[in-house]
Amino acid sequence: MKSTRSIVIVFLVISGCLLQPISVRSQSNKYEFAGLWKSNNNDTILIYQLGFKKPEYLVTKINQLSFIRCTASGNGDSLLHQSEDNPRENSAYFLINPDKNGLFDPLGIIGKKQFFKLTDRNATNCNLKSIPAVSSYFFDYSTNNFCAGLPYDLAPKAILPFNTNNTYISARNINNLKIECYNKTIDKDGPYVVKASDLNYGFNQQGDMTSLQVTQYFGYDTTVVAQINWQYVYAANLLKQITITSEISAQGKTSQTTQQYDEDGWQVDKLGHKTGPHYTRQIFEFVYDKKSGLPIKAIAKCLPGKYQPSIVYQYNAKNQLTKLIYIDPSTSSKRSVEYTYNEKELLKTITNVTLKTE
Repeated sequence: MKSTRSIVIVFLVISGCLLQPISVRSQSNKYEFAGLWKSNNNDTILIYQLGFKKPEYLVTKINQLSFIRCTASGNGDSLLHQSEDNPRENSAYFLINPDKNGLFDPLGIIGKKQFFKLTDRNATNCNLKSIPAVSSYFFDYSTNNFCAGLPYDLAPKAILPFNTNNTYISARNINNLKIECYNKTIDKDGPYVVKASDLNYGFNQQGDMTSLQVTQYFGYDTTVVAQINWQYVYAANLLKQITITSEISAQGKTSQTTQQYDEDGWQVDKLGHKTGPHYTRQIFEFVYDKKSGLPIKAIAKCLPGKYQPSIVYQYNAKNQLTKLIYIDPSTSSKRSVEYTYNEKELLKTITNVTLKTE
Protein backbone atom coordinates (compact mmCIF):
# COMPACT_ATOMS: atom_id res chain seq x y z
CA MET A 1 0.00 0.00 0.00
CA LYS A 2 2.68 2.43 -1.01
CA SER A 3 0.81 4.28 -3.68
CA THR A 4 -1.72 6.68 -2.22
CA ARG A 5 -3.91 9.57 -3.16
CA SER A 6 -5.44 12.20 -0.92
CA ILE A 7 -8.72 14.05 -1.01
CA VAL A 8 -9.92 16.85 1.23
CA ILE A 9 -13.48 16.44 2.40
CA VAL A 10 -15.69 17.50 5.26
CA PHE A 11 -16.06 14.68 7.56
CA LEU A 12 -16.87 13.78 6.83
CA VAL A 13 -17.48 10.24 7.31
CA ILE A 14 -15.67 5.64 3.01
CA SER A 15 -15.13 2.49 0.50
CA GLY A 16 -13.04 1.12 -2.12
CA CYS A 17 -12.10 -0.87 -5.19
CA LEU A 18 -10.31 0.30 -8.32
CA LEU A 19 -12.81 3.09 -8.82
CA GLN A 20 -12.15 6.75 -9.40
CA PRO A 21 -13.85 9.29 -7.10
CA ILE A 22 -16.96 10.93 -8.47
CA SER A 23 -17.51 14.66 -8.33
CA VAL A 24 -20.90 15.41 -6.85
CA ARG A 25 -21.49 19.05 -7.62
CA SER A 26 -25.12 19.94 -7.26
CA GLN A 27 -26.79 20.15 -10.66
CA SER A 28 -28.78 23.19 -9.52
CA ASN A 29 -25.63 25.28 -9.15
CA LYS A 30 -24.14 27.05 -12.13
CA TYR A 31 -20.72 27.05 -10.52
CA GLU A 32 -18.58 24.64 -8.57
CA PHE A 33 -18.03 26.61 -5.39
CA ALA A 34 -15.98 24.02 -3.52
CA GLY A 35 -12.25 24.48 -3.80
CA LEU A 36 -9.23 26.58 -2.94
CA TRP A 37 -9.37 30.29 -3.85
CA LYS A 38 -6.64 32.93 -3.63
CA SER A 39 -6.67 36.73 -3.95
CA ASN A 40 -4.08 38.93 -5.68
CA ASN A 41 -2.39 39.63 -2.33
CA ASN A 42 -2.21 35.88 -1.57
CA ASP A 43 -5.09 35.67 0.94
CA THR A 44 -6.49 32.17 0.63
CA ILE A 45 -9.96 30.81 1.38
CA LEU A 46 -11.33 27.29 1.30
CA ILE A 47 -14.92 26.40 0.44
CA TYR A 48 -16.15 22.97 1.51
CA GLN A 49 -19.29 21.30 0.23
CA LEU A 50 -21.50 19.40 2.68
CA GLY A 51 -23.69 16.85 0.90
CA PHE A 52 -24.80 17.04 -2.70
CA LYS A 53 -28.55 16.45 -2.93
CA LYS A 54 -29.13 19.38 -0.59
CA PRO A 55 -25.67 20.97 -0.37
CA GLU A 56 -24.43 23.48 2.16
CA TYR A 57 -21.03 25.16 2.14
CA LEU A 58 -18.43 26.18 4.70
CA VAL A 59 -16.23 29.16 3.85
CA THR A 60 -13.03 29.69 5.83
CA LYS A 61 -9.63 31.32 5.61
CA ILE A 62 -6.63 29.00 5.77
CA ASN A 63 -5.71 27.83 9.33
CA GLN A 64 -8.73 29.49 10.93
CA LEU A 65 -11.04 27.46 13.16
CA SER A 66 -14.19 29.41 12.36
CA PHE A 67 -16.41 28.89 9.32
CA ILE A 68 -19.17 30.83 7.60
CA ARG A 69 -22.04 28.51 6.69
CA CYS A 70 -23.77 29.20 3.39
CA THR A 71 -26.32 27.85 0.97
CA ALA A 72 -26.57 28.39 -2.76
CA SER A 73 -29.00 30.98 -4.09
CA GLY A 74 -32.10 29.93 -5.97
CA ASN A 75 -30.51 30.35 -9.39
CA GLY A 76 -27.27 28.73 -8.23
CA ASP A 77 -24.91 31.60 -9.09
CA SER A 78 -24.08 32.85 -5.58
CA LEU A 79 -23.77 31.84 -1.94
CA LEU A 80 -25.99 33.19 0.82
CA HIS A 81 -25.16 33.38 4.51
CA GLN A 82 -27.85 33.24 7.18
CA SER A 83 -27.17 34.94 10.50
CA GLU A 84 -26.76 32.51 13.41
CA ASP A 85 -28.12 35.21 15.77
CA ASN A 86 -31.49 35.48 14.03
CA PRO A 87 -31.89 32.18 12.16
CA ARG A 88 -35.68 32.43 11.95
CA GLU A 89 -35.65 35.88 10.41
CA ASN A 90 -35.11 36.65 6.77
CA SER A 91 -31.48 37.53 7.43
CA ALA A 92 -29.90 35.85 4.45
CA TYR A 93 -27.65 38.10 2.44
CA PHE A 94 -25.42 37.94 -0.61
CA LEU A 95 -21.95 36.74 0.25
CA ILE A 96 -19.94 35.81 -2.83
CA ASN A 97 -20.67 35.64 -6.51
CA PRO A 98 -18.54 33.49 -8.84
CA ASP A 99 -18.27 34.85 -12.36
CA LYS A 100 -15.58 34.91 -15.00
CA ASN A 101 -13.45 37.06 -12.69
CA GLY A 102 -13.76 34.68 -9.72
CA LEU A 103 -15.28 35.33 -6.29
CA PHE A 104 -16.13 38.72 -4.83
CA ASP A 105 -17.24 39.53 -1.29
CA PRO A 106 -18.97 42.94 -1.43
CA LEU A 107 -19.79 43.06 2.29
CA GLY A 108 -16.26 42.32 3.44
CA ILE A 109 -17.18 39.17 5.36
CA ILE A 110 -14.00 37.51 4.15
CA GLY A 111 -12.41 40.67 2.76
CA LYS A 112 -13.52 42.95 -0.09
CA LYS A 113 -11.27 41.24 -2.60
CA GLN A 114 -11.39 39.22 -5.74
CA PHE A 115 -10.57 35.55 -5.26
CA PHE A 116 -9.50 33.27 -8.10
CA LYS A 117 -9.77 29.49 -8.08
CA LEU A 118 -6.50 27.57 -8.12
CA THR A 119 -6.40 24.98 -10.84
CA ASP A 120 -2.74 23.93 -10.77
CA ARG A 121 -1.66 20.44 -9.69
CA ASN A 122 -0.91 21.60 -6.16
CA ALA A 123 -4.36 23.09 -5.57
CA THR A 124 -6.47 21.44 -2.88
CA ASN A 125 -9.53 19.59 -4.16
CA CYS A 126 -12.31 20.28 -1.64
CA ASN A 127 -15.20 18.64 -3.44
CA LEU A 128 -17.11 16.03 -1.52
CA LYS A 129 -16.32 12.65 -3.08
CA SER A 130 -18.25 9.42 -3.12
CA ILE A 131 -16.64 6.03 -3.77
CA PRO A 132 -19.26 3.28 -4.19
CA ALA A 133 -19.49 0.62 -1.48
CA VAL A 134 -17.97 -2.82 -2.13
CA SER A 135 -20.46 -5.63 -1.52
CA SER A 136 -17.88 -7.99 0.01
CA TYR A 137 -17.06 -5.62 2.91
CA PHE A 138 -18.90 -5.66 6.26
CA PHE A 139 -18.49 -1.87 6.51
CA ASP A 140 -19.56 0.68 3.91
CA TYR A 141 -16.44 2.86 3.60
CA SER A 142 -17.95 5.23 1.02
CA THR A 143 -17.36 8.91 1.74
CA ASN A 144 -20.94 10.08 1.48
CA ASN A 145 -21.40 11.38 5.01
CA PHE A 146 -19.26 13.66 7.12
CA CYS A 147 -18.98 11.40 10.17
CA ALA A 148 -17.55 8.32 8.42
CA GLY A 149 -14.45 6.99 10.07
CA LEU A 150 -14.16 9.71 12.67
CA PRO A 151 -14.07 9.20 16.44
CA TYR A 152 -17.63 10.30 17.20
CA ASP A 153 -20.44 8.05 18.41
CA LEU A 154 -22.79 9.79 16.06
CA ALA A 155 -25.87 8.40 14.31
CA PRO A 156 -26.44 6.88 11.89
CA LYS A 157 -23.19 4.97 12.50
CA ALA A 158 -24.52 3.89 15.91
CA ILE A 159 -21.15 3.54 17.67
CA LEU A 160 -19.51 1.86 14.67
CA PRO A 161 -16.71 3.71 12.84
CA PHE A 162 -18.54 3.37 9.51
CA ASN A 163 -22.07 2.48 8.50
CA THR A 164 -22.74 -1.22 8.03
CA ASN A 165 -22.93 -2.28 4.38
CA ASN A 166 -26.61 -2.97 3.66
CA THR A 167 -25.73 -5.07 0.56
CA TYR A 168 -23.45 -7.27 2.67
CA ILE A 169 -26.04 -7.59 5.44
CA SER A 170 -29.00 -8.38 3.17
CA ALA A 171 -27.07 -10.94 1.05
CA ARG A 172 -26.40 -12.94 4.23
CA ASN A 173 -29.98 -12.58 5.53
CA ILE A 174 -28.78 -11.08 8.79
CA ASN A 175 -31.64 -9.93 11.01
CA ASN A 176 -29.78 -9.48 14.29
CA LEU A 177 -26.15 -9.01 15.26
CA LYS A 178 -24.57 -8.85 18.72
CA ILE A 179 -21.24 -7.08 19.23
CA GLU A 180 -19.34 -6.98 22.52
CA CYS A 181 -17.43 -3.83 23.52
CA TYR A 182 -14.46 -3.72 25.89
CA ASN A 183 -12.22 -1.06 27.40
CA LYS A 184 -8.54 -1.93 27.68
CA THR A 185 -6.09 0.27 29.60
CA ILE A 186 -2.33 -0.25 29.51
CA ASP A 187 -0.22 1.51 32.15
CA LYS A 188 2.90 0.86 34.26
CA ASP A 189 1.09 -1.94 36.12
CA GLY A 190 0.21 -3.70 32.90
CA PRO A 191 -2.99 -4.12 30.87
CA TYR A 192 -6.46 -4.56 32.32
CA VAL A 193 -9.72 -5.10 30.46
CA VAL A 194 -13.34 -4.52 31.46
CA LYS A 195 -16.52 -5.10 29.51
CA ALA A 196 -18.12 -1.79 28.53
CA SER A 197 -21.30 -2.74 26.70
CA ASP A 198 -23.24 -5.13 24.48
CA LEU A 199 -24.58 -3.85 21.16
CA ASN A 200 -27.58 -5.65 19.65
CA TYR A 201 -28.39 -4.48 16.12
CA GLY A 202 -31.54 -5.20 14.11
CA PHE A 203 -31.78 -5.05 10.29
CA ASN A 204 -34.56 -5.18 7.71
CA GLN A 205 -34.62 -7.24 4.50
CA GLN A 206 -32.80 -4.47 2.64
CA GLY A 207 -29.94 -4.63 5.13
CA ASP A 208 -30.72 -1.25 6.66
CA MET A 209 -30.20 -0.83 10.40
CA THR A 210 -33.60 -0.56 12.08
CA SER A 211 -32.74 -0.78 15.78
CA LEU A 212 -29.92 -0.82 18.28
CA GLN A 213 -30.06 -1.80 21.93
CA VAL A 214 -27.04 -0.73 23.96
CA THR A 215 -26.54 -2.34 27.38
CA GLN A 216 -23.88 -0.47 29.34
CA TYR A 217 -21.98 -2.08 32.21
CA PHE A 218 -19.96 -0.84 35.16
CA GLY A 219 -16.67 -2.34 36.35
CA TYR A 220 -15.67 -5.97 36.61
CA ASP A 221 -19.02 -7.21 37.92
CA THR A 222 -20.79 -6.15 34.70
CA THR A 223 -23.54 -4.39 36.59
CA VAL A 224 -26.03 -2.91 34.12
CA VAL A 225 -26.01 0.86 34.48
CA ALA A 226 -27.98 1.93 31.41
CA GLN A 227 -30.10 0.76 28.50
CA ILE A 228 -30.13 2.86 25.33
CA ASN A 229 -32.50 2.02 22.48
CA TRP A 230 -32.20 3.44 18.95
CA GLN A 231 -35.13 3.20 16.52
CA TYR A 232 -34.65 4.08 12.83
CA VAL A 233 -37.30 5.38 10.44
CA TYR A 234 -36.84 5.29 6.64
CA ALA A 235 -38.77 6.78 3.73
CA ALA A 236 -38.07 5.80 0.13
CA ASN A 237 -34.95 3.93 1.35
CA LEU A 238 -33.57 7.09 2.97
CA LEU A 239 -32.95 7.51 6.68
CA LYS A 240 -35.32 10.19 7.98
CA GLN A 241 -35.38 9.91 11.78
CA ILE A 242 -33.71 8.22 14.74
CA THR A 243 -35.33 8.12 18.18
CA ILE A 244 -32.97 7.40 21.07
CA THR A 245 -34.43 6.37 24.44
CA SER A 246 -32.10 6.16 27.46
CA GLU A 247 -32.86 4.45 30.76
CA ILE A 248 -30.38 5.17 33.59
CA SER A 249 -30.65 2.38 36.18
CA ALA A 250 -29.29 4.23 39.23
CA GLN A 251 -31.49 7.27 38.66
CA GLY A 252 -34.60 5.44 37.49
CA LYS A 253 -34.97 8.07 34.78
CA THR A 254 -35.87 7.77 31.13
CA SER A 255 -35.05 10.38 28.48
CA GLN A 256 -35.77 10.52 24.79
CA THR A 257 -34.29 12.49 21.90
CA THR A 258 -35.19 12.53 18.23
CA GLN A 259 -32.79 13.23 15.38
CA GLN A 260 -33.90 14.29 11.90
CA TYR A 261 -31.98 13.58 8.68
CA ASP A 262 -32.07 15.14 5.21
CA GLU A 263 -31.81 13.47 1.81
CA ASP A 264 -28.01 13.45 2.05
CA GLY A 265 -28.20 11.36 5.22
CA TRP A 266 -26.97 14.25 7.35
CA GLN A 267 -28.41 15.06 10.74
CA VAL A 268 -30.17 18.44 10.60
CA ASP A 269 -31.43 20.97 13.15
CA LYS A 270 -34.97 22.33 13.44
CA LEU A 271 -34.34 24.69 10.53
CA GLY A 272 -33.07 21.89 8.30
CA HIS A 273 -29.41 22.95 8.50
CA LYS A 274 -26.82 20.19 8.53
CA THR A 275 -25.37 19.71 11.98
CA GLY A 276 -23.30 17.35 14.15
CA PRO A 277 -20.43 17.39 16.67
CA HIS A 278 -17.68 19.80 15.69
CA TYR A 279 -18.70 19.70 12.05
CA THR A 280 -17.66 23.33 11.70
CA ARG A 281 -14.26 22.63 13.22
CA GLN A 282 -13.15 19.28 11.88
CA ILE A 283 -12.04 19.29 8.27
CA PHE A 284 -10.25 16.07 7.36
CA GLU A 285 -8.06 15.07 4.46
CA PHE A 286 -8.60 11.38 3.76
CA VAL A 287 -5.76 9.40 2.22
CA TYR A 288 -6.74 6.28 0.28
CA ASP A 289 -4.82 3.25 -0.88
CA LYS A 290 -4.76 3.47 -4.66
CA LYS A 291 -5.04 -0.29 -5.16
CA SER A 292 -7.84 -1.19 -2.75
CA GLY A 293 -9.56 2.19 -2.49
CA LEU A 294 -9.70 1.82 1.30
CA PRO A 295 -8.99 4.79 3.59
CA ILE A 296 -5.61 4.46 5.29
CA LYS A 297 -5.35 7.85 7.01
CA ALA A 298 -7.44 10.92 7.90
CA ILE A 299 -5.68 14.17 8.79
CA ALA A 300 -7.49 17.01 10.57
CA LYS A 301 -6.90 20.26 8.69
CA CYS A 302 -8.25 22.55 11.42
CA LEU A 303 -4.78 23.19 12.89
CA PRO A 304 -1.34 23.96 11.40
CA GLY A 305 1.08 21.18 10.43
CA LYS A 306 2.60 19.47 13.47
CA TYR A 307 -0.50 20.10 15.62
CA GLN A 308 -2.89 18.25 13.31
CA PRO A 309 -4.63 15.19 14.82
CA SER A 310 -4.91 12.19 12.54
CA ILE A 311 -6.40 8.71 12.32
CA VAL A 312 -4.64 5.65 10.85
CA TYR A 313 -6.70 2.73 9.52
CA GLN A 314 -5.33 -0.83 9.44
CA TYR A 315 -6.74 -3.92 7.67
CA ASN A 316 -6.10 -7.65 7.46
CA ALA A 317 -5.55 -9.72 4.32
CA LYS A 318 -9.33 -9.84 3.71
CA ASN A 319 -9.52 -6.02 3.80
CA GLN A 320 -11.43 -6.14 7.08
CA LEU A 321 -10.91 -3.11 9.29
CA THR A 322 -8.90 -4.32 12.29
CA LYS A 323 -7.63 -1.17 13.98
CA LEU A 324 -8.02 2.60 14.20
CA ILE A 325 -5.10 4.53 15.71
CA TYR A 326 -5.77 8.08 16.94
CA ILE A 327 -2.75 10.37 16.86
CA ASP A 328 -3.16 13.59 18.85
CA PRO A 329 -0.02 15.77 19.27
CA SER A 330 -1.67 17.62 22.16
CA THR A 331 -1.61 14.61 24.53
CA SER A 332 0.90 11.94 25.54
CA SER A 333 -1.81 9.27 25.85
CA LYS A 334 -2.27 6.98 22.88
CA ARG A 335 -5.68 5.69 21.83
CA SER A 336 -6.74 3.00 19.41
CA VAL A 337 -9.73 0.80 18.64
CA GLU A 338 -9.37 -2.88 17.72
CA TYR A 339 -11.95 -4.96 15.80
CA THR A 340 -12.33 -8.75 15.54
CA TYR A 341 -14.66 -10.85 13.38
CA ASN A 342 -16.37 -14.23 13.76
CA GLU A 343 -16.22 -17.24 11.45
CA LYS A 344 -18.98 -15.70 9.29
CA GLU A 345 -16.84 -12.55 8.86
CA LEU A 346 -19.26 -10.44 10.91
CA LEU A 347 -17.98 -7.94 13.44
CA LYS A 348 -17.66 -9.67 16.82
CA THR A 349 -15.82 -7.38 19.27
CA ILE A 350 -14.76 -3.75 19.62
CA THR A 351 -11.97 -2.92 22.08
CA ASN A 352 -11.09 0.65 22.99
CA VAL A 353 -7.41 0.73 23.98
CA THR A 354 -5.75 3.51 25.97
CA LEU A 355 -1.97 3.50 26.51
CA LYS A 356 -0.98 5.68 29.46
CA THR A 357 2.65 6.74 29.27
CA GLU A 358 2.80 8.59 32.61
